Amino acid sequence: LLGGSTAFGMGDEHRDHQQHSTISEKTIHASGTVKSLAPNHESLRIFHDPIPELKWPAMNMPFEVIDHELTHPLEVGDRVNFEFVQ
Repeated sequence: LLGGSTAFGMGDEHRDHQQHSTISEKTIHASGTVKSLAPNHESLRIFHDPIPELKWPAMNMPFEVIDHELTHPLEVGDRVNFEFVQ
């Protein structure tokens, strides 16, 4: 789920940063800036702030959107608070 004034669901596509372990899936909370939106709103790219839980620095990442209708109010440059499952 992503939040701010708008909430929408999304999945993490950035597989290079996934850790292979016996830890169960965890919901991660983060914030960042929308850098691009697919025309069909099926995906977006966010430059997220550092995520200490995962030891990730700030970076650009693509995300698949679960509920496309909720991303329609977003524009490039919007700040968002969001969640994803890792």
